[in-house]
Amino acid sequence: MTSSELIKMRLQQQQLTSSNYKDAKSLLKWMTAMQAQNLNMAKWAIAQRLKSADMQLVEDAIDKAEIIRTHLLRPTWHFVAAEDVYWLLELSAAKLLPAFKAQFKSLELDSKTLIKSLCILEKSLEGRSLGRNNLVEKLEEAGINTSNSRASYILFYAELEGLICSGKTISKQNTYALLAERVPNKLSLSKSEALAQLALRYFSSHGPATFADFSWWASLNKSELKVASQGLDQDFQSFKFQGQQYWYKDFPLNKSSDPNPVILLAGFDEYIISYKNREDIIPKSEQRKAISSNGIFKPTLLLDGRVQGTWRLEKSKSKFFIYLELFPSQKNNVNKDIKSLIEEEAVKYSRFLGQDLQVKYI
Repeated sequence: MTSSELIKMRLQQQQLTSSNYKDAKSLLKWMTAMQAQNLNMAKWAIAQRLKSADMQLVEDAIDKAEIIRTHLLRPTWHFVAAEDVYWLLELSAAKLLPAFKAQFKSLELDSKTLIKSLCILEKSLEGRSLGRNNLVEKLEEAGINTSNSRASYILFYAELEGLICSGKTISKQNTYALLAERVPNKLSLSKSEALAQLALRYFSSHGPATFADFSWWASLNKSELKVASQGLDQDFQSFKFQGQQYWYKDFPLNKSSDPNPVILLAGFDEYIISYKNREDIIPKSEQRKAISSNGIFKPTLLLDGRVQGTWRLEKSKSKFFIYLELFPSQKNNVNKDIKSLIEEEAVKYSRFLGQDLQVKYI
């Protein structure tokens, strides 16, 4: 096994080469969960893994509640397929609510206040979707103090309790809605079943990966990892590479589908964020350029599956620009042919946005 082979396998399984999926729901079922605190970047991350990188496909899936955005796993915002949301929330809540007990206490969010808040949210959202500001107003009107991040933690608690989730987009604004109304059919799994399912899904869609990668992605402890590993059947194989054991679902590698030479990867993309060890994807000396000290994963430029720079989208007057910053080690390696491929990738992103844009190198 070489680093290049590992990268090729991951790109294929993460659907960044030769996608198998036409719709967001099916893709999310395969990926299980995709980090999504930056909503626009998350939409691009989903779209570029579909056969057609169409924003409307993603937004329709959100509005139809085929995919749901909520807090779970590490925890942070994630998109998940609607049919998976309940068992993933139950698995996450059992760990996260006790872990955040001290934080709730420091904010004076006792059980009485939280229960009252849930009642207000439920009544406010019955039969409709509302934006965050509207919900904060409802809480304040009922005498709930929402200052000093209290509103964020109240909404976070309501998500983990399975009360609220992402709603329909209204006037281009994100909203919340009642989870039971958005996803009326509830699928629950026992903890052991959920852990086994999570391992099966992760190593299928994100493999080859180590158990340390999986533990990071799913926030699991050693005992949970042991239970989860029992879900890996004879279809899963492993190999040792650079002193680590990597697991993956046995699959035919599409030899005719080499990694795209150039990919404009979304910020917080699963291709980077879902692995604890990222040295095969980003040189250790360059990681701080792509991942900030406070955990911000920037949009990146992939060349043959490896991160070789970062990019950002900006608007100046009526024009949109991609500002592309190559790592110093790559500036002399990006020739006219590579720049032409970068322009082609930018055209895909331009079509996704529905906006003309220009690439600028900085």
